[in-house]
Amino acid sequence: MKAGRDIVVGELTSESPHLATAARWLSAAWGTSQGHELSETMAWCRDLAEADNQTIIAATRASRLVGTVLVVDCDLDGYAHLCPWVSSLYVPLAERGRTIGESLLGAAYDWARAKAHPTLYLYARKGRLTAYYGRLGWRRLSDVTLNGQEFRIMEKRLSGTELDL
Repeated sequence: MKAGRDIVVGELTSESPHLATAARWLSAAWGTSQGHELSETMAWCRDLAEADNQTIIAATRASRLVGTVLVVDCDLDGYAHLCPWVSSLYVPLAERGRTIGESLLGAAYDWARAKAHPTLYLYARKGRLTAYYGRLGWRRLSDVTLNGQEFRIMEKRLSGTELDL
């Protein structure tokens, strides 16, 4: 899938040369703080890349990884009834402000539509992140406190799915 300007967006496979970089980013940004070793995050990424009902989407420029996002069954304990979730949107600081995140989210929306999912969910720390997603059409579903921090669960209703009424 082409995202415009020199960015190409598409799903990673378990054989992708970018999978290891994506796993390192996920591990550094979230995994180690949650007690996961890099090897565990790498195995998880391989599983996601091979799954039919979950995916890792990557953005590249000139064959260099510049962003990733996951679509997973559930991203928050106690909320398995909401499915699927956008998770771990990551664009390195040097690449931010270039609409890479929006391109990645657009690909996640397309993936979910193709799987006939009418809604996507995510949770984000309240503040700058929730404002970002709000500008992109995500709506507040509820607020939760996790480890003393305030988060917002948000939803994005997708048009163009088989389930549209």
